[in-house]
Amino acid sequence: MMVGTRWQRSLLACLGLFLMGHVALAADDALPDLRLSDLTLVPSASIVRGSLLHVGSLLTLDGAPLNGNIRVEISWRRLDKQEPCGTTWDTVASDSADWETSVEAWIDTSELIPGEYELVVSVDPENWIPESDETNNRLITSLTIRSPQPELHLVRLESIPAIPLAWGETATLKTEIENSGDLAAGAFHVEFSLLPISCTDTDTGEQWDISVIVGQSETGDIGDWDFDQTSGIRTLSEAVAAAPSDAWIPFAMQQVPGLARDQNVELTGVFGTGESLREILTTGVQDGTLESSIMTPFSTEEMARLENCVTTYAIRVSITELTGTQEQDAANNDLTIALSVAPSVLELPELLPVFVTFDEDLPLAWDDDVDVDVVVSNRGGSSAPKILGSTSITVSFSYRVQGATVWIPLEVKTISQLGAEDDSATDSVSITIDARPSQLNLAPGSYELRVIVDEANRIAERNEHNNELIVGFSIRGTELHPVSLDLPAEAIHQGDTIAVSALVENTGDRSQRDFTVGFYIDDTRFDTFTYQAIAATEDGLEEDDRARVQGILDTTDLPPETYAIRVVVDPDNHILEYDEGNNVIQATLRLFPPVERLAELHITEIGFEPVSPIPAGSSLQVSAAIRNDGTISAGTFDVTFDFTYSADGQAWSTPILDMSIISDTSSALPFEKSQSIQGLARAEKKTVRETFATLGWPIGFYRLVVAIDPRTESAQGGAVAEMDDLNNEAVIGFMIGEPIEVAQDGGQTLDLPNLLFRDVAVKPSTSVGLGAPVSIEASIVNAGTRPSGTFLATLQWTTPTGASYTLFSRRVSNLDPGETWIIPPSIVQTSLPMGPYVVIGILDAGNEVPESSESDNELRVAVSVGQGEGIQPDLTPIAVRFVPSTAIVEAGQEVLIYTTIQNIGALAAGPFAVEVVAGDAVSRETWPRLEPLQSIELVHSLGAPVAGAYEVLIQVDAYDQVVESNESNNLRIESLQIVASEQDAVERVMQGQGPLASLALDSSTGTLYAAWQTGVL
Repeated sequence: MMVGTRWQRSLLACLGLFLMGHVALAADDALPDLRLSDLTLVPSASIVRGSLLHVGSLLTLDGAPLNGNIRVEISWRRLDKQEPCGTTWDTVASDSADWETSVEAWIDTSELIPGEYELVVSVDPENWIPESDETNNRLITSLTIRSPQPELHLVRLESIPAIPLAWGETATLKTEIENSGDLAAGAFHVEFSLLPISCTDTDTGEQWDISVIVGQSETGDIGDWDFDQTSGIRTLSEAVAAAPSDAWIPFAMQQVPGLARDQNVELTGVFGTGESLREILTTGVQDGTLESSIMTPFSTEEMARLENCVTTYAIRVSITELTGTQEQDAANNDLTIALSVAPSVLELPELLPVFVTFDEDLPLAWDDDVDVDVVVSNRGGSSAPKILGSTSITVSFSYRVQGATVWIPLEVKTISQLGAEDDSATDSVSITIDARPSQLNLAPGSYELRVIVDEANRIAERNEHNNELIVGFSIRGTELHPVSLDLPAEAIHQGDTIAVSALVENTGDRSQRDFTVGFYIDDTRFDTFTYQAIAATEDGLEEDDRARVQGILDTTDLPPETYAIRVVVDPDNHILEYDEGNNVIQATLRLFPPVERLAELHITEIGFEPVSPIPAGSSLQVSAAIRNDGTISAGTFDVTFDFTYSADGQAWSTPILDMSIISDTSSALPFEKSQSIQGLARAEKKTVRETFATLGWPIGFYRLVVAIDPRTESAQGGAVAEMDDLNNEAVIGFMIGEPIEVAQDGGQTLDLPNLLFRDVAVKPSTSVGLGAPVSIEASIVNAGTRPSGTFLATLQWTTPTGASYTLFSRRVSNLDPGETWIIPPSIVQTSLPMGPYVVIGILDAGNEVPESSESDNELRVAVSVGQGEGIQPDLTPIAVRFVPSTAIVEAGQEVLIYTTIQNIGALAAGPFAVEVVAGDAVSRETWPRLEPLQSIELVHSLGAPVAGAYEVLIQVDAYDQVVESNESNNLRIESLQIVASEQDAVERVMQGQGPLASLALDSSTGTLYAAWQTGVL
């Protein structure tokens, strides 16, 4: 076997002819038969110039024995040349019949010119040996020598969100391209294109294959669409194979500047299925075809069919226009998937009147006029109307006397178009209500104004039930009235708890200290808001002021359908007003079927006692705070604690106990523990604690993994179904070392770096007024004995609600022992709600640097914004009333207690519990949230207590869930007297004998009477 240059190989071939001259045949007349088979080329028959090629074959001797050496020659030539351009040979020895051996050779292709070659393997090429069959001595195969080339191909194409899409929804197409060639690729384009291939009518079940019919025009090929009704639509592969390559319709294009060998690149394309897709499929260019395609645009009827059916699109990603060296294989530059789009109303506009204002104070004088301004909004997915000028949005105004049934038309205004984007989705129209006798001649009294958007339903919308808004107004008098009603913009499903809010305006000429607002769904009041002046010295809601009121609606027990939501000011008519007709504002609520509700468990905090580094052999207590932020309570789940160990902070494994120092060896697996938690309510937080004895634990670095609701073989998502199963673990590092010995100079014997904050300053102070800027300055020092290496330093600003954002984050390359690094000053503009804020600094958050002390890496500085005093919620019961309204009630009547609770503090409070106790009767209710200065009225039932005197205890925040500025004003005590009913409740229970005539029981008081024969009672 030999590798060499062309001339060396030729010389050896000549020598081989001389050496092969002596071969001895067997004495008998039978002839041998040399046969070649199984020719192989490794790595392949197509290789890059410069590679080594391994040639292998099997040589077999049949027939008579043959003694001596046998020559095997391997030669190769370019197909455009006659003579070989390379030859090598080998010799094998044979001395028996039925013998076989392998023939191998290596060919260096460095000097070969790229092209097509013929490679020949011959045994006994000069025919020196007589054989019985000379036709099987030669094998021929093809060989391709090519220059280094790139090889681009697509390896991934997926749609987010998952299919099927809804018409009007936008999908992100993620694709990945790989260069598996032996040369970097130059710049190239990546094209996203589509082709509709089938559609199915979900109402009738009819199916159509969408095919391409190619004809000729003056400018070349032109394609028409054919909808072929069928009982079984084609597969993706069949549809793609039948479509011409130039029928595909591009919708996105990206350029890649190049791709190195063995590298990947990820790209994304946007596939919009609403207005943008309609424009792509229906807009032609100058030659009458779709842009960059031979296909003609879809007609209006064809496009309507695509939108109203479940239409399947072939989505293709193609690599095109590669510059520089061409690819090894250009046939694998396409990747195609199918994507279905279902009919939907997502793309439709959503018109509704959202706000009504009057430019004059209400009530209106009988001889005056007022301008009414209505804000109309489009909260849908497309413009209304879609084509400007095709129609207009009408806004119809009418009025009626409160209590009447007939609406009197006023005026119709129009809006030309409302877009779907924020900057074009809102417009307003105005009318004038002229009450003068010469105009409308409105008599003093109460009226209702109705506004209807698109009253004739000329514009298709997502929801046709919320186009109407009714507000009240009055002639003469002054009073309270609602001016807006706000419902959540997103779809509301059965089981949701929503906030219904409204603005109440005082247009009277005097202030109102307190009033109530009722919230109704149809005719049922579901909540009551109580407004009350904060202090006795304040006037309450003054003239021209507005107050935001809110009611909470739990839809759990409501069947999915359409409801009327009404907000009524002063629903019980406790306030004398000139006009009672403008106290109501109404909107339509569409309640959809319920959606799945899940728990959401996650770890919010992990703590150690003592803190790291932990002295070896000490008791370690680990605490983990767990919170459920889901929409329902979580059932029973496990919490596991699992430790791993590393001596150097690099390689991690399960620790091995030093059993020589442990007296009790019966305990097993001290590095793993588990607890079972018997459920966690929604919004509840629970701290789980475990204690570990570290006696026998090796000294070094540890990682603790705390997992909640871990996966099992039977439940891959854990025992509790959650919104997110991927955030159920937390990992934290710490050290276990020898107990720290203090040296004579006060230092520590641990030879490690120690990072900590110094020179921390908050300017001008840690207590500032609203609007004042705060400057945070600090420095970092390495107080240890070793250089620190690279670490991360961060400063964060945390608000009273728990939200935080980063003020500063930077990786510090290294700090030598004693070296200080100054953090650039961070400025915070405190134009924020007043309350307590916290500056949190963290050094080496990822525990990259082993330190002599891990407990001094965190900085916390409290900053008070807004006077610096009383920055907390403060809940207190401010009013109590009984129903029946008197404080003396007859036995047998149900007693309702209405308690008004106000947050007189500076921060929102919640959640909190309210408990009412009267004798053995206890009633509790939990309220989710109460904003500063907001009031609520809660109702509790005491049932029908028996006669007697009761002390009613009303305890706000009964379980101390809220930290308040004043905890002493949460209790209110009221007296309740239950008297016996006037009905005779005395009943004889036993006929007496002898001197006892009878026994009688008064069931209302529990008194037992004995009547004697002598007449004494």
